Amino acid sequence: LLGYVTATQKFCDEHDLNWEDFWKENGRNKIYMVYGKDNISFHTIILPALLMSLDEDYHLPDTMVNSQYLMINSEKFSKTKNNSITVNDMIKKYNTDSLRYYLLSNGPENKDSNFSIEHFKKINNSRLVDKYQSFLNNVLQSYDIKAVPNGVMDEEVKALINKIYKETSEDIENLNFKNAISKIMNLLESGIKYYNDKKPWIQRDTNMSEFNNTMYTCLNIIANVANLFEPVMPKSSNAIKEYLEIKDAKWEQISVKPGTYLGNISSIFEKID
Repeated sequence: LLGYVTATQKFCDEHDLNWEDFWKENGRNKIYMVYGKDNISFHTIILPALLMSLDEDYHLPDTMVNSQYLMINSEKFSKTKNNSITVNDMIKKYNTDSLRYYLLSNGPENKDSNFSIEHFKKINNSRLVDKYQSFLNNVLQSYDIKAVPNGVMDEEVKALINKIYKETSEDIENLNFKNAISKIMNLLESGIKYYNDKKPWIQRDTNMSEFNNTMYTCLNIIANVANLFEPVMPKSSNAIKEYLEIKDAKWEQISVKPGTYLGNISSIFEKID
């Protein structure tokens, strides 16, 4: 218990906050206890009992987030077997957002899961590069567009985006992170299908008004996918939102502003060979 409170106090001292706002009963705070399945008894019984015994108005944990085991190459991480990989080693070599996406979308949320470098590379390349980065390239770089066109947002796409915000919000509140990530990826895939169905490479030569509508809708899809993915991949999401000049975004549908300058943008995700 002392470790929890001390860590909170240290954080609050560094950020000019009051630690009691986090641990004491005030009607506002909500405590999520995140732990592995081998610590269930401590977090669900011993810790609440200690807080109650102090009789100092401590707020009891609201939600227990119990994780299963992450295996490596179908084995437990073991110093004896020398099969461990440290987080520090991984972030020196790989994109941290790619790692975050992989561990949250394939992590041990409800059952033990397996980690391997090869599977991580496969997920990065097939989802984040072949889908996400390719969509970014097609929309942002293929037509030498210098500014966000003054188009009209597709109403069906707008309704879908609102639906994804509502559903992913519920999933995250209920700790169903895999479901939330899957739905955001489905929105991205819907954007890819929309782009391919509209064929802007043909519209550009036959109907400029429809081309502008298609590109404006696709840019809004990108903006909202980035906003939805921010809790999972903050670095890439913030880079995209900064590029599109989106500020102070909330957990609701956002729109790009027509006329916003679109310069060159470097690759967000890169293939791992």
